Amino acid sequence: MPASSRLGFFGSLISVLTEITQMNHTHAAPLVLASLQWPVQVYYDASCRLCAAEMTNLRVRDLQQRLRFVDCSAPDFASGPVGRADLMQAMHCQDAGGRVFSGVDAFRVLYHAVGLDPVQRALAHPLLGGLSRRLYPWVARYRQRLPAWLIAPLFERAARRAALAAAQRSQTCSAGRCELPPHTPDPAQTTALASLAPEPASPGVTASATPPDGHGADHPRTILVTGASGFIGRHIAAALRARGHHVIGASRSSRPACPFSQMTQPQAWRPWLSDPASGQPVDLVINAVGALRDRPGRSLQALHADAPRALFTACAQAGVRRVVQVSALGIADNDTAYARTKRDADAHLLGLTAAGQLDGLVLRPSLVFGRGGQSSALFMALARLPVLPLPRAAHTQPIQPLAVAELAEAVVRLALGEAWPAPFAAPGSPATGLLALGGARALSMADFIASLRAQLGLPPARQLVQPEWFSQVTAWLGDVVPVSPWCSASWTLMRTPNATASGALQAALGRAPTPPEALLPSWRTPVAPVDQGATR
Repeated sequence: MPASSRLGFFGSLISVLTEITQMNHTHAAPLVLASLQWPVQVYYDASCRLCAAEMTNLRVRDLQQRLRFVDCSAPDFASGPVGRADLMQAMHCQDAGGRVFSGVDAFRVLYHAVGLDPVQRALAHPLLGGLSRRLYPWVARYRQRLPAWLIAPLFERAARRAALAAAQRSQTCSAGRCELPPHTPDPAQTTALASLAPEPASPGVTASATPPDGHGADHPRTILVTGASGFIGRHIAAALRARGHHVIGASRSSRPACPFSQMTQPQAWRPWLSDPASGQPVDLVINAVGALRDRPGRSLQALHADAPRALFTACAQAGVRRVVQVSALGIADNDTAYARTKRDADAHLLGLTAAGQLDGLVLRPSLVFGRGGQSSALFMALARLPVLPLPRAAHTQPIQPLAVAELAEAVVRLALGEAWPAPFAAPGSPATGLLALGGARALSMADFIASLRAQLGLPPARQLVQPEWFSQVTAWLGDVVPVSPWCSASWTLMRTPNATASGALQAALGRAPTPPEALLPSWRTPVAPVDQGATR
């Protein structure tokens, strides 16, 4: 390159950098963070995946509860400090003193509010801040078009790390379970629990004199179970009914039907948070909805993430404090749509819990076995084959199978506050945070299928290892023709360890769970379908 060209290039570069620096100096100087008045109202577009992910990140980190979040894309949105069109065009926030901030300045306020001052200071830097002001209008305009591979590492993983960090900052984090930081309860919603002194029911388990919703141990409660006609949800609903509780079953087959994947706004859930007969609010909510892949008219994003997030937000708004989310083990470190969307809902519930708006509990069970499960049916079919070709991961990666009836019992006991894995932050307070549930012991999937075959009274099968390319092709065919649980998502999940060192299931049950060698009765024991009494 000639010297004159080099000088021209560097001269242009210096001019651009000077312009950017002056731009940031002009905008950033008036912003004085020390004079902010809390709380700050945050106006954001919840229909934007990027915006929702960043708001989850902020919610989880907002331990001092300085922020109040307002979805300006909601149909029932009333008004804000500026017109709705302006709110949808750029991030806005308003402090308690009436000062309005937008764009990069709004983010500086929000990051300062949640303790991310290094990020806030970077946005105030003459060069980085000026560059941010140049880029922000473009990002805001095209935010709906940003690819998932860009959003996930920048914001969704940050929110997940923040949720886990919030749990680790708590008083207790052990045995696969974390207690989130304590919060000051609303006196109108809770009662003093300092005088309770429950006695241990069994090693590692504490029984509560008063369950977390304030009812007595024998008091029937009204409980919303979403996915109540599904594999896990049916067993949970049956276990609750067996204890005399009134179950409002929300599912595709309930009456009226619950179009779960379409209920992505909090206001859609409000009619479901009360008993239609008595008008009494529900005491707790258990979400057991799940699917392995997208179906026409039912995306995993809506089913696993958007609808549960709306449900949890509606619970917080309606004062339904106790919420249990049945998630899945093995979703932390893979980027399938199944895992990513499950993590989204988990992080949202943990964020609301860390902010003191809910008493949320996320349960992540390993492989669940029993009548009605598609994976269980596939395992039983494979167990009858004399020659068994399996992917390599089926011989190497651990799973920790548990009976669906025992999972349902553990969910009920944890939800109702009958027992929790020890230790506890405060006796009588609800168990919150993230809890991994595994069966009696870990083994490979190939060994589990061999165990089922032995329980059927059949001689050992000849096991073969499939080439990786063959596993990949058959998984792709499962995506194209969805006639079995085998697909790309299940192949990816199979290659992820699905076991936990936690003894939380035994602690929750108060007894040892059924070992893999004795799980066949779980397949032979049917569960009654959701009946009229279990529907809304």
